[in-house]
Amino acid sequence: MSLASAIVSLSAPVPGRTTLSAARLEEECRSIRDKYPAPTLVTDSALSALVELCLSRVTSGNWRGVTEANVLPLVHALCRGSISEPTKLVEFLSREVSLTRRTSFLAAAMEGYLEGWCGGSTHTRRAAILLQERQRDLPEPYSDCVSQAPECLDPESGARSIAARILESDEPLEAMSDLGFGEPFSPGFATEVGNSFVQDYPSPESLALAQRLARWARPEDGGGIGGEGLIGALDKLLSPWHQRVPTEEIQAWLLDWVLKHIGDPRKPGESGRWLTASETSKRTVLTWLAGQSIEAFMNVISAVEIERPDMWSERRNFWMSLYKEGVITEAWVALHPAAQREAKRRFDETKEPAFEAFAQQLGGRKDTSLLIMRAGDHILVEGSKNYRIHVFDRDFPGRPELYRDSYRDQDITLSPSNHPATKYHRGGINNWGSWVRRQLR
Repeated sequence: MSLASAIVSLSAPVPGRTTLSAARLEEECRSIRDKYPAPTLVTDSALSALVELCLSRVTSGNWRGVTEANVLPLVHALCRGSISEPTKLVEFLSREVSLTRRTSFLAAAMEGYLEGWCGGSTHTRRAAILLQERQRDLPEPYSDCVSQAPECLDPESGARSIAARILESDEPLEAMSDLGFGEPFSPGFATEVGNSFVQDYPSPESLALAQRLARWARPEDGGGIGGEGLIGALDKLLSPWHQRVPTEEIQAWLLDWVLKHIGDPRKPGESGRWLTASETSKRTVLTWLAGQSIEAFMNVISAVEIERPDMWSERRNFWMSLYKEGVITEAWVALHPAAQREAKRRFDETKEPAFEAFAQQLGGRKDTSLLIMRAGDHILVEGSKNYRIHVFDRDFPGRPELYRDSYRDQDITLSPSNHPATKYHRGGINNWGSWVRRQLR
């Protein structure tokens, strides 16, 4: 058990006394660790200097002035895979681990082994052999870890074996901790366990399975997996729904989780993590967000343009029918000032993300908002205040792009009004709606 885990486990609430949350305690422990790093952690330049120092002493046999602090980083680096030569130094360090009575040397070796664990690699195999011989002499918390999970000293498939064990638990994160891994998302062995856990996890087609995986990736009390591991969990969570539509309950829960932990792929400030996500996962989320954007646009515009409520009901039904048919796969909104204020009011009231995900419409028509959609190779533009429908095919020059911060209506509007790619909302939905469908064939 790590120091952080020990402190958190001893922090049970005391009646009448305010205590810090587990997440806050873990944060404090991390700050202490960062301020006072372990003696095995040195810079690359310092490590190179220690290699030269100890190699010269191995050659000369004169160890005067060399301290434990000079050797511990080398033991750690050897087992982590950061140094693999010269041979004389490797043999010396290996012999020290095999024969030492200093628990600090064994702790450094085990720490380096776990940090640098890479299944089947030369350095992992070498360190595993050394530690298997000394496992009864390991100090805490590593002795507890090896006792509870001896598979961790398997240099080939240890990570997948531990993953198989925690897959059987309803709370995998707790199971990992119970096996002695107080920091289940640390680099090396624990990260490989997490990767195997996600890869081997059953298809999360039910809400319960999705939530169990999500609790592993991002526990409610804070922290959790990051980087590629988090994106791996995202892709796994969305994998059942690349070609199918989930229930409304599952889709709503997944979308809420994605926006909270990954971000909105349409917003520049939140799109960084999506660069490493699979394209199918990104498209899936964009499609789910499209439905929300269309609904939000209709809600906002029908609230600020109250003259023809029947008109907005008709348009909502038409565009949502195309969305539910799978024709429209992306949508983005550009609001004029009054509509922006209404969207902000609705967001403050409901906290629904769709009401804060929009661009600004800064063009000459100050009372016009735009709904920009993708349907296959076409871009469609709907607008308020009698704005004509526009349908741009793939080769149309200067057609609008989705997900910009701002738009100007005059940059999009086609002239003259009888242009074959645009049409007024006249003659009812049987007229203009049928025209839209013909354009998309």
